[in-house]
Amino acid sequence: MQQSPLRAFLPRLWDVLSTPTKNLLTVGPDDWDNYTPSPKKDKLRTPYSANFTSRSPEELRPVSDEHNGWELIDDEACFIDLHAVTGFGLLSILLQRPVIYTYTFSDIIAQLPQELSLAILCYLFSPSTPLSSSTNFSRGSSEITADDAMRALFTCLGVSRTWRRLASDNSVWKTAFLSRWVIDESRVEAFGPPLPRWSKTLSPHPMDSPAKQTGSFSRVRRLALSRSDSFSSLRRASSPSPVTSRPSTPCTPITPSSAFGPLNFDWKSLYQQRFQLERRWMNKSFEPKVTRIEGHTDSVYCLEYDEASSLIITGSRDRTIKVWSLRSGRPLGTFAGVHKGSVLCLKFEMESGSSPHESPVEYFSHSTPRQIFMVSGSSDTTVSVWDLTIFPATSGYDRAPRTLKGDVRTTLRGHAGGVLDIRLDKRWIVSCSKDGMIRVWDRNTLESVRTLVGHEGPVNAVGLQSSTGRVVSASGDNKMILWDIETGARLKTFEGHDRGLACIEFKGDLIVSGSNDCKIKVWSANGECLRTLVGHEALVRALSYDPTTGLLVSASYDRMIKVWDLRTGKMVREFKGSHSSHIFDVKFDCRRIVSTSHDQHLVIHDFSSGLPAAPFFV
Repeated sequence: MQQSPLRAFLPRLWDVLSTPTKNLLTVGPDDWDNYTPSPKKDKLRTPYSANFTSRSPEELRPVSDEHNGWELIDDEACFIDLHAVTGFGLLSILLQRPVIYTYTFSDIIAQLPQELSLAILCYLFSPSTPLSSSTNFSRGSSEITADDAMRALFTCLGVSRTWRRLASDNSVWKTAFLSRWVIDESRVEAFGPPLPRWSKTLSPHPMDSPAKQTGSFSRVRRLALSRSDSFSSLRRASSPSPVTSRPSTPCTPITPSSAFGPLNFDWKSLYQQRFQLERRWMNKSFEPKVTRIEGHTDSVYCLEYDEASSLIITGSRDRTIKVWSLRSGRPLGTFAGVHKGSVLCLKFEMESGSSPHESPVEYFSHSTPRQIFMVSGSSDTTVSVWDLTIFPATSGYDRAPRTLKGDVRTTLRGHAGGVLDIRLDKRWIVSCSKDGMIRVWDRNTLESVRTLVGHEGPVNAVGLQSSTGRVVSASGDNKMILWDIETGARLKTFEGHDRGLACIEFKGDLIVSGSNDCKIKVWSANGECLRTLVGHEALVRALSYDPTTGLLVSASYDRMIKVWDLRTGKMVREFKGSHSSHIFDVKFDCRRIVSTSHDQHLVIHDFSSGLPAAPFFV
């Protein structure tokens, strides 16, 4: 068992919580069905029970009450026939690993200060980074999942009125939500509703109490609860980036005067909506809302979109780049005359505001002009570097920029064939071409740094991993090559596809490739093929992978979009008939899938219709 501040500061309480008593009986889930509680005497409200000999209350030794003398315990928490459950044996029961002690006792959870009781319930959830519903996480020697923890919380709701009140506390549901997902509170602050508001009398979250506390117990409580940052409140984001993980140290407490304090949200309602959104992806009977956008006059080869700016940007065979509103689908601007050939690929990023102290409200409301850095590649062999400006928006959450302005900063030349794919990060721009070469450009100086040569055919796609400084390239010669971007050295060659590769994703420790052999392969970075996904009937043209959820979306010349769970290797959804011709690109997030095609259309599959809080989910 890991060392805890509880042991250092509350040794007597720790002994009660962690020291096993006599007559220990360990029970597994297989034993639960063998016990039938007495309809009159047993106050059991949960399925967590065991094989043991029932004893009447008269046979049990009464427990002392310091005010009223010796008397039998009220049934406030007698949930296993008056047989005591103590310590982390209690958590074992909640996590389906019950440990039952043949002692009678007073409900220790109900007798603790409310802050500590809530903190103990928060231990049901992982104190680390957000988890998906089936991601395993460990506590001690036990392995549980986020779904196990939620089932345990529902068990608490059925124990007694006191437990139900504690398990229904807004701070517990906040911890449950943030252990599994994240929410972009910066955008909440900027746009306000529609997040549901918490209307009941608030119980203080263990780390959301006012900063000014006095007394030794308050100091002990703060130190004891600092062990797990799952009890801490989200800090108000000072940067425009969404919150992607909780801090590892206690946060500055948020006072009740904060209009957008985390406990002002109804976290149970948020959990229900986010859970429903997640389940919609797996429910084949649920049909997402489909929006079709048209405006290009020829094939739409590429797309990128950004939730924060509410923009979709597309490139087409008609030699134009178009900007669209992500929420309304209406066109916002067209850039033509720069490329002399088809626009085959593009990438863009929102740049930092002019003020380093820009607030989240200013960032997301576009109260000042916003800058976008964009790079586009064309069949005319050039790479164009753009500066886009978004001017202030109208009021309301579904706002769209009033005007857009685009200027070409420079044109990068060096490829001898069409530029087929582009990747960028804060330091590099990486492009690949039909000429079989990969070129690396310095993003700040826009100078060519090096050329990576090794393929025997056109390089159709590249993937860039900024954290490791590695690039992976996929070619029509049936091979993938892993490169060191700093030295230009070839690190690994991947072979396994039967025909040329068309697309690639490189995120985390996984590389995912799609090929003209109709297969998708999942690789580790050391070259091992982990999975082969079979299901498409034509060339796999585009891939989009989210390492947080483990979901992969693929698009093919067979006009189908498929959703895969890479943790199991199974296809969970497929969409036929969305496009009338070959699909060229696809992107997705937790709310939607966006695709482009030879049929000149953009198609948006929206899974979040009817969920008011969905725009703030990340």
